[in-house]
Amino acid sequence: FKLILLRGIEMVREVKILGLCTLLLVSACGTISPVVLIPGDGGSQLQGRWHKEKVPHIYCTKTQKSWSTLWVAVSDFDPATGEFSSKPGVEIRAPGFGGTETVEYLSPSLKSATKYFYEIADSLTKLGLQRGSSIRGAPYDFRYAGYNNVAWQKNLTALVEETFALNNNTRVTLVAHSLGCLYTKYFLHTMPSEWKAKFLHAFVPISGPWTGTLIQMRLYASGYADLVPGHLIDPLSVRPEQRSWASNVWMLPVAGEDSSTTWTKDEVLVQTPSRNYTAHDYFSFFHDIPYTLGNDMYQKVAPNNVDFRSDPGVDTYCLYGNHVPTEAGYVYPSGYFPDKQPNKIYGDGDGTVNLRSLHACSQFATQVQTFPNVSHTEVLSDAGVLKFIKGVVILH
Repeated sequence: FKLILLRGIEMVREVKILGLCTLLLVSACGTISPVVLIPGDGGSQLQGRWHKEKVPHIYCTKTQKSWSTLWVAVSDFDPATGEFSSKPGVEIRAPGFGGTETVEYLSPSLKSATKYFYEIADSLTKLGLQRGSSIRGAPYDFRYAGYNNVAWQKNLTALVEETFALNNNTRVTLVAHSLGCLYTKYFLHTMPSEWKAKFLHAFVPISGPWTGTLIQMRLYASGYADLVPGHLIDPLSVRPEQRSWASNVWMLPVAGEDSSTTWTKDEVLVQTPSRNYTAHDYFSFFHDIPYTLGNDMYQKVAPNNVDFRSDPGVDTYCLYGNHVPTEAGYVYPSGYFPDKQPNKIYGDGDGTVNLRSLHACSQFATQVQTFPNVSHTEVLSDAGVLKFIKGVVILH
């Protein structure tokens, strides 16, 4: 009994010491800004349930009453209304809003192999922040573009205000990745300056495709399944789903006159034996792949883009990797366009987003920090990135 009692006293002493160390760390560094993590394309777990009269295959279930984890999902676009939605009879959600688990891991059953925001969240706990109260997650249905995900914007507003209140009215830092950077900037564009000044400390966009990415051209033409290990998925099998997402239209290369941040009329992105396509030729491109609905989608989505040069109204620290070979053009041999994968031309970037698009944040950011030879997803666990984020959230 005495041994147990002594061990219990030692454990209490250890807990007190650890707590004191945390308090000393925060005291020495200053107050720590709480953080909201905003994932990118495919960075939120999605769940669905449905009741269908017909199914495409005998192995498909007509009814799924409980929420089930999804891999990909089709969305519907109505050209008459310009609205995107799930298929009739289908409900889809991004679970775990406000928590971190569904943005720390891409799969609930394969956590060790699908870490996403885990390293960033874990590093922040070393400063004394806690998951669920001072480290929060804001997942969303990544099929949609920021402008037509109004419910998410309202939920994010409430989450920031709640996190602010839970942490002694300490201003919040928004840390976003990839597509989440576009979502967050659109959100900031809609919020009053007074609100941002009261509730937000900083915006840390990581690997943002500010003016799009060339991979979207291959995705629409031939399908994109490169992220699936072992080439187990035929790109054509996922192409219908990918073509239906508003977010993929949102990330098409932006046509412009400045080749340092956009794509000009003289730059050929896709070469075929019959004709070439630039970022100024989307009408012809969608007609020829053929996916004419893409033109209607583009006409709806493109005008809702926030000018990439605009000031988000909060201190912004833009981080991205570079010097990683990145797809910069495609050449389709005879008989390949659009259903077979093209030959690729490479340029600079982070392996997913082209350098000019990543660099476009220099138009508005407080500070830009690059990480050579770090890829689009490796950046989320890079030691230099973790150190930089810690420096931002410490309020001196």
